[in-house]
Amino acid sequence: MRKKQTCPCSNPDDCHPISSSVSNANTNSTSFHPIRASGEVYGFEGLLNETGQQYNWTHISTVAWAVNDELMCRAHHHGARAVVAAPSFNLELLSEMDDPDRAAYIQTWVRSTLAMVQTRHRDGVVFDYEDPTPRNSPVGHAYVQLIDATRRAFRSPPSVPPLSPLQVTTCVAWSPEGIDGRYFPHGALADASDLLYVMDYDTQSQVTQGACVAGANAPITGTRRGIEQFLELGIAPQKLVLGVPWYGYQYPCVPGSMKDASDRFCPIPLVPFRGIDCSDAAGTQVSYYTLMEQYKSQTPEERSQTGGMRRDDYMEAAFFNSIKDNNDTLVRQSWMDDPRSLRRKYSYARSMGLAGVGPYAFHDLDPVLQPEESRQMWSTFDDFFGGLGDGVSGLVEES
Repeated sequence: MRKKQTCPCSNPDDCHPISSSVSNANTNSTSFHPIRASGEVYGFEGLLNETGQQYNWTHISTVAWAVNDELMCRAHHHGARAVVAAPSFNLELLSEMDDPDRAAYIQTWVRSTLAMVQTRHRDGVVFDYEDPTPRNSPVGHAYVQLIDATRRAFRSPPSVPPLSPLQVTTCVAWSPEGIDGRYFPHGALADASDLLYVMDYDTQSQVTQGACVAGANAPITGTRRGIEQFLELGIAPQKLVLGVPWYGYQYPCVPGSMKDASDRFCPIPLVPFRGIDCSDAAGTQVSYYTLMEQYKSQTPEERSQTGGMRRDDYMEAAFFNSIKDNNDTLVRQSWMDDPRSLRRKYSYARSMGLAGVGPYAFHDLDPVLQPEESRQMWSTFDDFFGGLGDGVSGLVEES
């Protein structure tokens, strides 16, 4: 076991892994359990230099992809876990090995990963393998074996004095029904992991029904359907974290396809993804902050021409049109989750007894340049924890 690096935190106590404050009589002393009895806010940070200085730490329990040491220190200071991405691995190779070689590979990988986590004063790892995987594939089986071995090692990491269990989370698509060709054994993944982070975003990656038009990143109808499908597999709701997008999509509308710049329906170019012609690959992922800046920069005349901020009540998402280069035949349509849609998703997650909720990604807000918009987004977590909030505030109020 390698020695730990010098503590990078100004307070050495902030280098200690986070211990849970929740007891559970049904688990032994080496079992993982949540930091807070009220539930998890488990979110991702995608920027390498992010320090978390602008976060609202009220409810955060886990920050994933916590690469920056300062972010780790700040998370620990606020009683939150800081976890890192699982190091690279070759599942194709692993699945083709005979049992002794596979066991040796996994043992070596797990030891190295555990040493890395402890050396960097982190609290666990998150797995996120998204390659197409056929149903009942040896690759899926090997994935489960790797995660299970990691969790077993992380439940009782060697240390004096003994440490709390380290966290092992696995990211999964918004539904277990082979999204983008990923037919994982989700029940086995849940058994092997402490938590499944359900990535309820990019749900338009393969549009197989209806017209190829711009739409919500994560319609609430899909949220409900996906979570219910996980539960129908027998996965305990306490294993599931509902991941939500703090970013949206901006789509170019096919020139000449709309009646005018305010048209509700925006036909988009066909950009195939994994064999399906219509996909959100036609659009661009844009942070909530940037989309709001774009909308606020529109003149009253442009808003009148394009229809302003609107809402699709079926998908429960906000959208607006914009004109590119002052050419009313070049229209873009932008979709996003806003405080109203997020409150409803968090309330749904709470009603289903899920372990938690959390965004991809924390850096998609800018509390300095958009303090009020950021405050509204952070406050939506109150709905998961039973707070009253306003329950319905969003970007637009329509009669």
